[in-house]
Amino acid sequence: MDSIPEAVFSHDIFSKLPVKSLLACKCVCKTWYDLISDPDFVKSHIDLTIQTNKPTLLLRFPDHVVRSILPDSLKSSDCNINAKRSLCPRFRFTSYYTLLCSCKGIVCIRYAGSLGYRGSLLSLWNPATREYKIIPKPPSTFGFGALGYDCNTNDYKLVVVDNLDGDGYSSKVQVYSLASNSWKSNPSIPYTFPHGHGQASGVLFNGFLHWLALDRNSCRVIVSLDVRDESFRKLRIPDDSQKFDLSLGFSAGCLCLLAFRARSRLVVWEMLDYGVQESWTKRCIYTLTNKSGFRDEPRLSLVRYLEKGKILLRSSDSLVLYDPKCTARVHGIFCLEWVNYFESLVSLSSGTYVGGDGIIEYKEP
Repeated sequence: MDSIPEAVFSHDIFSKLPVKSLLACKCVCKTWYDLISDPDFVKSHIDLTIQTNKPTLLLRFPDHVVRSILPDSLKSSDCNINAKRSLCPRFRFTSYYTLLCSCKGIVCIRYAGSLGYRGSLLSLWNPATREYKIIPKPPSTFGFGALGYDCNTNDYKLVVVDNLDGDGYSSKVQVYSLASNSWKSNPSIPYTFPHGHGQASGVLFNGFLHWLALDRNSCRVIVSLDVRDESFRKLRIPDDSQKFDLSLGFSAGCLCLLAFRARSRLVVWEMLDYGVQESWTKRCIYTLTNKSGFRDEPRLSLVRYLEKGKILLRSSDSLVLYDPKCTARVHGIFCLEWVNYFESLVSLSSGTYVGGDGIIEYKEP
């Protein structure tokens, strides 16, 4: 060990390695184990990974298998797809689950109840380390949720929202903290979230979670949540996008809004100065024809901008690679849902890991 250069032990060297290599390095010696396990190193590693802006796509397929793929490998609709299977935690009592959301290396999974289990089971999962954690049930039911990170307290928070019955103008909010492993109910907010409006899992950008919603005047707005203090604010959308079908995304360091009209056109708006209404700018306008790869349904979401003006979108059941010269569905990629994912060493402190076929025995407490 004395012959190994000191630089090998520095954060700069290890922070550039993938998680699989780092896990192997932890087995070399106690010095490396302590360094790689250090919370400060874990944080710097995921921060650097996110800065590269090269997320992995986790896709859930109709056969209930989760596979990963790099978006930049999809350069044409007829390219060979090299999707790697990710061992996702599944439970014997149900075969149905959804990839709810993802944030800084952690994915939240929602399982449908069956065989006597009532309600939805939730778990957090780190695909890179295969660690998972079953989290407590929320105090009440919810429609959808999003996972965020509180940089002030180094805590992951799962925010779930549901419209209040009989109200029609407000929604209830519940927040789970990984640090405390507990839920709390927050004050209701004066917005509703109709099904099909935007991305149900929320869009995490600039430390805020974002959803498309309706205010009390039935106008479509963007509702953002500051993960740190759990406060909500309203962002207005461009006036001439109100009559389009909409979804949210982010790219090139900007919050994005997709305004879509079936078999007509797709407009991509960018908020160049976050939080400033006047900074909404049209990045590009795509004209859609009958030969396009889109169906008539308005459910589109931005996955990633690719080279030479190409854009990768997700429709109701598949990925669509839009090239101004030729639009087509990506061969072999028919998925039920997707999340952007950056691999990380983040620990859930659960001590439980996925192994074998990924099937886990679970009894309701």
